[in-house]
Order: sequence, then C-alpha cells, then structure tokens
Amino acid sequence: FFFSSRRRHTRFLPVSWARRCVQETDAVVHLVTAADGAKDFYTTLDHKARHESVEQAVDLDRKTLHAYVGHPHLRVVDNSGPDFNTKLERCYQAVIKHIGLPINKQIYKRFLIDRDFKIPESLKQETVVVEETFLKHEDPNTQHKIRRRGQNNNYNYSQQIR
Repeated sequence: FFFSSRRRHTRFLPVSWARRCVQETDAVVHLVTAADGAKDFYTTLDHKARHESVEQAVDLDRKTLHAYVGHPHLRVVDNSGPDFNTKLERCYQAVIKHIGLPINKQIYKRFLIDRDFKIPESLKQETVVVEETFLKHEDPNTQHKIRRRGQNNNYNYSQQIR
C-alpha cells in the first residue's frame, strides 16, 4: 500500500495501517501489475516512478492485494484481457457496478467444491463470515435483504433492495 505525502515521497506502509485505511473505503479496485501476466508491457524505461524488476513488482503487487483481502467490495482486475483498454473497461465496469449505475450484464460462475478441498498454501486466505437475511417486501417482485459480513468479531452491515 503506497502513500504519497505532500513532499512527493512514496513509502511502504504497514499492512495493519493499510487495512485500517481500506476498511474506511467504500470499494477497492485493484489493478494487477502488468509484471504479473503481461510482462511484455512491463517496462521501467518510460516510467519515472517505476524502478522495480518484474519479480519485485509482482511481489509488491501481491503484498498490496493481501492488504485488501477481506474488504467487502474488493474487485481484482487482472491481465487476462487482450489489451490495456480491456483492463480499463473492466475497472470502469467494477466502479459503475459499485455505485449502482446500470451496467452490461455479466455472468458470474459459482462452483460447488468438495469439503475435502484444500486451498494451496501458496495462496493467501482469510475466513470471512457472510450472513444474509431476506425480508418480505410488499412488492413480490422486489428482493430486500440485510447482509452481515465480517471477520474477527468486526462486522459491516448493508441493505440491498432490488
């Protein structure tokens, strides 16, 4: 997590401080570094602020993403598209969706996994509790729910009517 002070210095902040800042934000859209998945487009030649090697950039990017893990509105935009404009469009769609403007419908795939499934140790993971309570609405075509989401006895509550 980087912070630019008034003196234009950039420094790495502790994850605990970064998490506190992230908890106070409405949403986080993390754009994965080009060094991770689009190495041909990662260069330090024409970027004054970029001085990390590919390996260092990937490591810093993963540490930054780890600070965001657990945020209720985290969206990760990776480098799976054919070009940077596609990446920007995916970022734009994430922001538009979060603020509630109409967007192009996307299909999200959900999968059932076996209870014996083991998450690889190389992946960072956190346990998050999500509880949704659906309320009866006077209009049968309207869905009304209260969502409780949190971890370590800290919870966020949200209400959604659609």
